[in-house]
Amino acid sequence: MVAADTPHNGSDVTPVPTPPRRRRSRRRLALSILLFLAVVVVVWTVVTGLVAAHRLRQVRADVARLTSQPGDDRQSLERRLQSDLRTVDSASALLHQAGPRIFGFVPILGRNVEAERSVSEASAAALRAGLTLTRATDGLETGSGGVDTDRLHAAGTALADAARALREPLRRLADQSTGWALPPVTTGVRQARDQLLGLDDRLARGAAGLDGLAGVMGSGRRTVLVGLLNNAELRGAGGLLSAYATGTIDNGQLTLKPFRDVNEVAQPPRLAKPVPSPPDYHAAYGPYLADTTLWKNVPMSAQGAEVAQVLAGVADASLGVKPDVVVLCDVPAASDIISATGEVTIEGESVSGSELTRRLLVDAYGEGSLSESKQAARRRALTTAASQAFDRLRDNATATPSLLQALVDAVSGRHIVVWSNRPEEQQQLVAARIAGTVDATGQDVALAVTNNLGDSPMQGNKLDYYVERRLSVDVHLQPDQATVVQTLTLHNTAPDTLGPYVEGVRQPGQLSELLSMDVGGGATL
Repeated sequence: MVAADTPHNGSDVTPVPTPPRRRRSRRRLALSILLFLAVVVVVWTVVTGLVAAHRLRQVRADVARLTSQPGDDRQSLERRLQSDLRTVDSASALLHQAGPRIFGFVPILGRNVEAERSVSEASAAALRAGLTLTRATDGLETGSGGVDTDRLHAAGTALADAARALREPLRRLADQSTGWALPPVTTGVRQARDQLLGLDDRLARGAAGLDGLAGVMGSGRRTVLVGLLNNAELRGAGGLLSAYATGTIDNGQLTLKPFRDVNEVAQPPRLAKPVPSPPDYHAAYGPYLADTTLWKNVPMSAQGAEVAQVLAGVADASLGVKPDVVVLCDVPAASDIISATGEVTIEGESVSGSELTRRLLVDAYGEGSLSESKQAARRRALTTAASQAFDRLRDNATATPSLLQALVDAVSGRHIVVWSNRPEEQQQLVAARIAGTVDATGQDVALAVTNNLGDSPMQGNKLDYYVERRLSVDVHLQPDQATVVQTLTLHNTAPDTLGPYVEGVRQPGQLSELLSMDVGGGATL
């Protein structure tokens, strides 16, 4: 046999080596393709990121406008929210395209994409919650001008669900790392956090508030007392108690008698009778007859729930009316309601909400005369404004987004306080921060309270409107403690021509104030 004629197995064939030049060419081609793809991914990510960021900025700006001016047209508000949601969804779709998704895996640099995604997802969840709020609060009124308590309960449930759906996207936004991210991305995350974080808690409080109000409005016939506070002479809960109205709540229907001046029922200091009050309240404010049938000084505590509870006892002792529900309302709250519902008529003149505060707290005092007839006219103006504001709340045509926003603002600023004598309802009102409770574990970092002690035992003054107040809080953190310095500055800017009723008789223009500042329960002073 001839070896050359013998068949060979393929494994015995010695491969021909690839020339080095050809291997280098293939590597260069592969590197060129990878570089090209990387450039494509980067350009793709940059372009989509810029477009998405622009759309998210547009939405943030529109939401800010809607928050400050929600308007009166619920359908228009819903259309804008839906349009904003579509814009956010389109931004999110861009950020989930293949290019940005691949770029998101790049160490450090990928945080830019992750950060924008967290903003878009949180924004979308917030807008869906806004739509839930808009729809859930529609149709709360009954045909007779009352409130549909079943709808209130349903709205509370819807808001609670929306709050739960928001928590995870907001948590991711809060935890999102922006280290080494581009400055525009870092700014966008910060702005989104400022605008959105805490929204889930606010919705949860709103849900608790709706449930609490549903109980107050719909759990049988209830007796109600409304106290009107005059901020021209400050008290801890807002202002001097100057007028009141009694009424009933029955099956969602609020009926109030006309407001009356407390001077008609208040007893002078020497005849004032004490009423039950919490021990701390009595220790702090009992010396000023705040828990007596003097009426006017009841709101000296900043704890609205305490004030309402004591006021219920005062009404029982003075009027023979034992309220189941107490509502406290001051002049700024009335102004907010009227701003949202249109002008009111006072003494034959049309007054807008923005004008009402100055009209009642400054202009109504005129030249500050001690004339009883002029003071009676001023009190009529105050009670007229309060009556018209509460009439607007009962008007089934005015439950607009603007009115709802005005009520939220008034409640958050403790300009409206609601108290119930039923513990389970009161607990919900406290959770919703409608009860005016001061809570150091919540959002109350610092609280300074001034009570105007007047010019003499029988004659007050109305100078608080003219006082500028500034409160600063300086915190230095250490491993095992925090050193907190609160600085309150009061500057009396009252002019010299206010008249004796406003500036006082014995010491014109001088303020005598009882000052208290809240601190943490475990603090060392």
